[in-house]
Amino acid sequence: MKRGSLRCLPIALCALVTLALTGAATAQGPHSPWVEGTLAFNRQDYPRALTQFRLSAAQGDSRGQNYLGLMHRRGLGVPTDHAESAKWYGLSAAQGNSEGQFNLALAYEQGWGVSKDIGEALRLYRLAAQQRHTEAQYVLGEIHDRGEVVERDDVEALKWYRLAATQDHVEAQMHLGMFYAQGRGGPADFPKAYDWLQRAAQQGNASAQRNLGVMYAVGMGGYPINLIAAYGLLGQAAEQGDSGASKAFELVVEMMTPAELAEAKRTFAND
Repeated sequence: MKRGSLRCLPIALCALVTLALTGAATAQGPHSPWVEGTLAFNRQDYPRALTQFRLSAAQGDSRGQNYLGLMHRRGLGVPTDHAESAKWYGLSAAQGNSEGQFNLALAYEQGWGVSKDIGEALRLYRLAAQQRHTEAQYVLGEIHDRGEVVERDDVEALKWYRLAATQDHVEAQMHLGMFYAQGRGGPADFPKAYDWLQRAAQQGNASAQRNLGVMYAVGMGGYPINLIAAYGLLGQAAEQGDSGASKAFELVVEMMTPAELAEAKRTFAND
C-alpha cells in the first residue's frame, strides 16, 4: 500500500457518518453551525460549509476544527494551505478528537504543514487508535509490519491489524490472515488464516482472493486441496487486474480434471 494513499474516507462520507453517529441534529438543534456546515458540505456548497465550520470551530467544536483542516488540506472552498490545515487539526486533536488526531498524525508523517516527525506521528496514531479509530489501527499495523520508519515488530503489527480487522477493515483482515498463515507475530494458525482471508475475499479484496486461492490450490496448513474454490477465488482476483492471480489461475486450470473444470465453470458462471 502506498504510504498515505488510503488514509481517509471521502470527506462527505466522513461527515455523514459523524452526523449519524453523534445525532448532532438532535443534540444541537437543526440549525447548529456543525449541522449546517455538514449539510452544505454534502451538497458541495463549500463556501457556506467553510463559513459554518468556522463558526462551529469558534465555539470550540472539535469536529468543525477537524473539517477546517480537511478543507484547507484539500483546497475545498479555500486555497490549499497545509500549515493552516495542520493548525486546525492540532486544535481538534488537542480536544481528543480521534479524526483530528489521525489527520494530524498523517501531517507529521508526511511533513504536510509541519516538520516531519515520525515519533509525533506514532504518538498521535496511537491516541486515535486507542479510541477505536479503525484506520489509525490499520496504519500502526502497517508501519510495524513494513519496518521502514521504525524497527519491524511483528507482534505489534499483529496486535494492530487484529484490532482493525475486528472492526471490518478489509486490508487489515487480509494482512491478519497472512500473518496467521506465515506464523508472524506468533504461531501459525491456519483456521484463523483461512477465516480472515475469507472475510476479506468476500469484500472483494483481490490480494485476499489471490492468497486464499493459492492456499486452497496447494492445501496449505493440511487443508484438503480444493481446486474449484481456488478457480473461483483466483478468477475473481484476476478480473480485478491482479497479475499474480492471473498466472496462478492458469496453473490451477492446468491442474484440474475435465470434470473439475466443467464443475468450476458451472459454479462460477455468473460471477
